Amino acid sequence: MNLHSSRYGESFWQALVTLGDHHIERDHAARVLAFWSDLSRELLSEPDLSEADGAVRFTWCGDRYTLQVDVHRDGRVSWYFRDASLPPGQSEGENEQRPDELPARFWE
Repeated sequence: MNLHSSRYGESFWQALVTLGDHHIERDHAARVLAFWSDLSRELLSEPDLSEADGAVRFTWCGDRYTLQVDVHRDGRVSWYFRDASLPPGQSEGENEQRPDELPARFWE
């Protein structure tokens, strides 16, 4: 699996491919890599990579939109999407879905 792309910085790749060397279980890290392999085909910008409640979180923040996608230890994927132009408290959505079922607007 060739995950490397010049679209993303070396620090991002280093963090992604060394998850299993740190406190992330190796099978969880493998799920994250498989998820990113599929997701990165969408020509997304580089996300922030972090841990959140035991999940590995990909976060994209723009002036208007925020998208967080969590890959959990058991392989579930959950997401949170926020449109800052909406009134307070009205997020676009939060759900557990397969990433290939996320609405097309997430990739725009």
